[in-house]
Amino acid sequence: MGNCFTEKLEAWTCSVGLADDVEKLKSAMRYVQMVLDAAKGRKIKSEPLENSLGDLKELLYDAEDVMDELDYCRLQENITNCNTGCHTDAAAHIDGTSSTWSLSSIQQLGSTSISNLGKFIFKGNLTGKRKREDDHIIAVSTHLGDNCEFSRRIKHIAGKLRDVGRDVSDTLKIDGSNLVGSLNVCQSTPQATRQTTSYLVGHKVYGRDAEKEYILKLMASNGSNGLKVLPIVGIGGVGKTTLAQFVYNDPIVRRKYEIKIWVCVSNNFDVTRLTREMLDCVSKQRLAETGNLNKLQEDLEKLMGSKRFLIVLDDVWDDMNNYCWDQLIAPLKHNQAMGNTILVTTRKWSVAKMTQTIEPVKLGALEGDDFWQFFKSCAFDDERYEHPSLYAIGKQIAQKLKGNPLAAKTVGALLRRNINIDEWTNILNNEEWKFIQATEGIIPALKLSYDYLPDRLQQCFRYCCLFPKDYHFNGGELVRIWISQGFVNGSHTTKNLEDIGKVYLVDLVNSGFFHQVQRYWYPGNSGFFQQNKRDWHSSSFAMHDLMHDLARNVSRGEHATIDGSECEAILPTMRHLSIVINSAYFGKRRHGNAFSIENFAKQLQVASVRKLRSLVLIGYYDPLFFKCFKNIFKEAESLRLLQISATYADFSSFINNLVSCTHICYMKVHFYEHRVGILPQSLTNFFHLKVLDVGFLGNLTLPSGMSNLISLQHLVAAEEVHSTIADIGNMTSLQELPKYKVQNTSGFDIKQLKSMSQLVQLGIYQLENVRNKQEASDARLIDKGLLKDLHLSWGGGSTNSKISAMTAAEVLEGLEPNQNLKHLRITGYSGSISPSWIATGLLFTSLQLLHLENCKKWRVLPSLEKLPSLKKLKLISICDVVEIRIPCLEELVLTKLPSLEKCVVATYRRGLNFHLQVLIIEDCPKLNDFTPFQVQNFCSFGIGQKSWMPSLAGTSAAEKKEWIDWLSGVRVLTIHGCPRLMVELPPLPPATNAQVSIDGLSTHPRIKRTYSRSLLITSSDELTKLDDKILAFQNLTEITSLHIEDSPNLVSLSSEGFRKLLNLRELKIVRCGNLVSSCVILNVVSEDWKATYCPALPCLTRLHIESCGGIAGKWLTEMLPHVQSLEELDIHHCPQIQSISIHYTNQEEENDSFASSSECQAVGPTRLAQDEFLLHIPLNVISTLRSLHIQSCPELELCGSKECFRGFTSLMELKISYCPKLLSSTNEKFPLPPSIQELQIECLPTRLQPYFPENQTSLKNMVVGRSPDLQSLRLHSCTALEVLEIYNCGQLAVLEGLPYLNSLRRLCIQMNPKLSAAWVRKCQDQEEGSTHALLLPLSLEILRIKALQDETVPYLLAHLPVLVQLEVCDSPNLTSLPLDSLTALKRVIINSCDSLASLEGLLSELEVSDSPNLTSLQLSYLRALKKLDVLFCKSLVSLEGLQSLGSLTDLTILGCYNIPPCLDLMSQQAVGFNLFRRLERIKIDDFSALTTSFCKHLTSVQHLVLLEDSNIKRAYLTDEQEKALQLLTSLRKLKFIHCKNLVHLPAVLHRLPSLKKLFIQECPCISRLPETGLPPSLEKLKIIDCSAELNEKCRMLTGRIKVEIDRGYVN
Repeated sequence: MGNCFTEKLEAWTCSVGLADDVEKLKSAMRYVQMVLDAAKGRKIKSEPLENSLGDLKELLYDAEDVMDELDYCRLQENITNCNTGCHTDAAAHIDGTSSTWSLSSIQQLGSTSISNLGKFIFKGNLTGKRKREDDHIIAVSTHLGDNCEFSRRIKHIAGKLRDVGRDVSDTLKIDGSNLVGSLNVCQSTPQATRQTTSYLVGHKVYGRDAEKEYILKLMASNGSNGLKVLPIVGIGGVGKTTLAQFVYNDPIVRRKYEIKIWVCVSNNFDVTRLTREMLDCVSKQRLAETGNLNKLQEDLEKLMGSKRFLIVLDDVWDDMNNYCWDQLIAPLKHNQAMGNTILVTTRKWSVAKMTQTIEPVKLGALEGDDFWQFFKSCAFDDERYEHPSLYAIGKQIAQKLKGNPLAAKTVGALLRRNINIDEWTNILNNEEWKFIQATEGIIPALKLSYDYLPDRLQQCFRYCCLFPKDYHFNGGELVRIWISQGFVNGSHTTKNLEDIGKVYLVDLVNSGFFHQVQRYWYPGNSGFFQQNKRDWHSSSFAMHDLMHDLARNVSRGEHATIDGSECEAILPTMRHLSIVINSAYFGKRRHGNAFSIENFAKQLQVASVRKLRSLVLIGYYDPLFFKCFKNIFKEAESLRLLQISATYADFSSFINNLVSCTHICYMKVHFYEHRVGILPQSLTNFFHLKVLDVGFLGNLTLPSGMSNLISLQHLVAAEEVHSTIADIGNMTSLQELPKYKVQNTSGFDIKQLKSMSQLVQLGIYQLENVRNKQEASDARLIDKGLLKDLHLSWGGGSTNSKISAMTAAEVLEGLEPNQNLKHLRITGYSGSISPSWIATGLLFTSLQLLHLENCKKWRVLPSLEKLPSLKKLKLISICDVVEIRIPCLEELVLTKLPSLEKCVVATYRRGLNFHLQVLIIEDCPKLNDFTPFQVQNFCSFGIGQKSWMPSLAGTSAAEKKEWIDWLSGVRVLTIHGCPRLMVELPPLPPATNAQVSIDGLSTHPRIKRTYSRSLLITSSDELTKLDDKILAFQNLTEITSLHIEDSPNLVSLSSEGFRKLLNLRELKIVRCGNLVSSCVILNVVSEDWKATYCPALPCLTRLHIESCGGIAGKWLTEMLPHVQSLEELDIHHCPQIQSISIHYTNQEEENDSFASSSECQAVGPTRLAQDEFLLHIPLNVISTLRSLHIQSCPELELCGSKECFRGFTSLMELKISYCPKLLSSTNEKFPLPPSIQELQIECLPTRLQPYFPENQTSLKNMVVGRSPDLQSLRLHSCTALEVLEIYNCGQLAVLEGLPYLNSLRRLCIQMNPKLSAAWVRKCQDQEEGSTHALLLPLSLEILRIKALQDETVPYLLAHLPVLVQLEVCDSPNLTSLPLDSLTALKRVIINSCDSLASLEGLLSELEVSDSPNLTSLQLSYLRALKKLDVLFCKSLVSLEGLQSLGSLTDLTILGCYNIPPCLDLMSQQAVGFNLFRRLERIKIDDFSALTTSFCKHLTSVQHLVLLEDSNIKRAYLTDEQEKALQLLTSLRKLKFIHCKNLVHLPAVLHRLPSLKKLFIQECPCISRLPETGLPPSLEKLKIIDCSAELNEKCRMLTGRIKVEIDRGYVN
């Protein structure tokens, strides 16, 4: 009611003679509300009484509607007065003249004012001109002379309210109640919760082992006061009690705790009752009954003594106050035994926050296999039971349960009754299990939480059922939706409705009905949602699926959803409707299923659409949908909220017939495609509209008269949109105006801001248009007490030389804001002094953020240390400031301050109240003094080093500690480009989740650590030791990747530090030449690790060592035994690793190769020297390694066993390059494990035979190269090989077994004279014996050959029946390539074959490239060719037979300067018939080809690409070329690519009748479109990497052309 009867409305109704009627209605509504409150919570068995209660609700809705219509009339009169020059509020200034209104005028206004909203069209065919009909503005007479209709309606509703209200009241009295008493006792009371005990019901607990171990660990840790309180929080049915029972009954707990107490608290937090129950658990004898709490607590303390105890308070519901909680645990605190623990299970985060001393355990759903096993145990009574026919159905049912254990129990009980497919399928489809009214049912269990909510929160929760599951609500948006429905009541407080709604949201989150799904980088203290620690407006929230089911269940009657093909039963009482159409809509229609739209329409026709207050449309809509629904929603006269989320459909007719402007106060229309939108003129009559959300995409044009929307509080749109509203000063309710551009034109001057007292966010731009201090003062910023965020900007962020510094200073002085301001940003200010209102800092006690940017001449900054609440400071691009004094902050950004030399952090008046979270210092080349770092240095250096800092000599130890603590909380630390800053930073990162980037400090290595859990340390000549003075290893436990690079003087890595990197997966050390084996990572503590069997780097999977000349074999030998999960090992350019031995289980003396140092000394220096260079790979690595790369270790050789790499049981990839001794140390056979899949070997000896001892192989990919000595390669055992590549093996003459590799699909081979001769000789010998020799396997599909000779071709290509692609390259002597025998061949690539003159075959694609000496190419025999690419053959003058290629569809000619004359001659010879009748696509870089007669034959070409040859610069097409372009009458797609010098597009583009798409890419000199225009047929224009001028011209295009600029649509 508080929202219906405002002071302004009551004053206005008095002026129009309706005050008495309105007062009677108000009284009747108050009375009826009392009656409804009295009836709440009762079980209504009388059908007439139930109907009467429904009638009362309907009448209350009618009363709200009529009052809303009256308020609309008031607003209309107010706006009319303003527009006629009377700028006073009609509600505030009453002249005694009565205005009369008729209901018919209101109804007419409501139904017709939106009739032109159809001009709100997001289509490409819009022009910038408005239609005349858009200018239709509805005028409602303010002096109709008859207000009887309104009076009659109000009296009728008031009378009906009282009559029906009395009937209900009398009936309640007959039941023995009185109205007043009912208000006290008949509130909704939740049913009693179940009683729980400490005994587990099931024999096994699933999926909670990790949580139990975590809780046991917390219980075992030492508490500060001997008492720990650990809450377990989660939604109903998730297993909180079960987890507590699991912990309570653990054997460790039984042994450790002398006293264990279990109390089920439920919904009654009675301290006396709970104390008595705890006492009953402790006492061994029955105690006398007493209600004296003091006596009970004395007895409890005495009996517990100093015994260690565990107390479980299960199922705590009440939000008891702190006093009750402290009173309950008071006697427990006297027990000082270590480890005393209280476990609290609750659904409410508010309970957890109040009771916790330890971070709460947030219990989520069971996941994966754990839930599946639990589900099977519920359904079959046995998790091991397998029923093949029910497996798939069971899996689908389990997925619907979302991991909730109580849901699994409920469904399992149903499934166990009938274990058959039909019954299970029925349960899967109907989901009735959710609503079983059993004590342990899932929805009844969750409803207990709902029943505890106050009414105002219940209706907010119910309303959210309109949105689909997993819908993410924006916090601010959700609150505004609730406000639009009148759910947020502010009649009894001075707070604004949004602040009250925020409290509602906080309460629902803390009660478990919503959870936050968007997190910020800084850590939260708990899962408890704290409104003062998060930006709730931009946070997202969601409901658990089961909570959504609960909302649907409790909201039936007034809320309905049509979700895809599922249609709920819609009752006549429906007030809120959502329609969700998913992809099934279009899929079913395409397959002939009608999707039952008609059924939807029938249901809606039954329901009372006229009473609809909310309509939410989510999904994809098309004209078929609108045709069915537009007439139905025309009747929605009471609509308050409209939300449409859609993409491409035409909304004009839909919105035309949908919205009545009388009541609507929330409209959200989002378009997911980039389209230009023009809002209709009729939108300006939505006088009640409080929220208009059109999203941030596209260019939006607002209608004139937007200032009529005097109730609008939030316009959610792109910032530029706000700047287009003339006379915006009339919109006095607006709260956000992020960008207001001051102009020297009427309606856009700075005075417009004067009366906008509700602004919370304001950005004033183009302040150079304000002439003096007085003009600036006219904005009256000082009066805007609600303003929190202010941005003042001159010249769009750049200094305007025409505006003097003095004028700018005066204007800034006149823009003094209210002292409640929290965020202030000033950009482009050209003055040199600070305004007086900020210089002292005494007035702005609330200012938390100050951002000064691009204020070039500002030399003396304000006294920042005097701003008591300042938390964040950003100073960017301020050229003249030399020294700044700042207070202790949470965030400090200093960027591009070229003159800054000193930054002093002062403690004036505030001390170190804040912990620094963000510190960014960039491009401050003169900065050499930064106080916190100086103090850090002072504390770090020795006594003798402190004399150079005399200013800090008197700093006390406590003050030093404060400074260090201030720095310790940094979460973002960036220091770049400050070469004079001589600092010794604290160990980095300062916190576990901190982001660090250090670069350009002469005293520190480059360090970069981001949120991706990677850490880079590089480019430091000073770094000699990487230890805990450089890195805070304890804060790096979460990193997964560590790269150490380019630190030539690094000699040592901290063993203790690396031991803390528990999650490290990748370690990469590159170009650290002095990292020597005497400083092994693990040598200091290796004995400790051996004793405890604790691996040093338990998660390390990849180790990469490259160009580290000091690292010898021993370094890795001592490290690898402690790496239990290594999968990839890369060793590159490490000359000190000279031998490698591999551990096998049959070795008798496995420790000899890596004896202890004392043993090494005993055997003498020779043995020690050998061990220093020996790399021993231990057994643990052999079993886990999947990839091994060894490269450029010229002295490395195999030591010990000749089994080579056979023992690597998991090895899948092996690459060995430039290690000649390693391979020569093996015998001719190269043993490989069966697991190997990829093998790459270079620098081989004379012979190689991959050998698989068990004749089992997985080798699929093999590369052999750069082996000039290799003569023979035996491939018999490589039976699984699919890809083989051989290159740079000049002596290779034998490839044994190659023809028999029946799995080989791809072969890349570089021929040599010996191999060619051997193959030819082999074939000739077999021909003499009347047999055919196979050189290659029949299975080949792709063949790439280098250095092919003519004499080899007939034999090599003779028997390849499935070859699809042939590539011949670097074969300068090859003259012909007969391909007739290759029947499956489709594509041929010829590269660098200058002598090849002719080709034969049935191929469909040919590419000839990079053959600069090729002069002629014979194509006559390629009759099936469809695609021809000729690239960069600069001497080519003839393409013989091109005219005979009748199947050619695609032609590309690039870098072939002599081809155009050839084409011209060919076309002249073709008299009387049409060449290239199927040619569709052409790509050329020589525009002169267009002027040849060849162009006349291109009648079928649809796609033309024009590129610019780098040797020919063209600014435009010649007249002849443009004329030729017009001959391409079928052209649909035209591209200009990389035309760097092209200035003008062809003027004849508009004459291409079929052109649909025009692409312009990398053409920087084109600045405009042709003056003659574009062709009418054009549908899409795409611009990539072109000039800003061309981009701007294209942005202005309207109509149906889709414009895409730099991969983003603009319309």
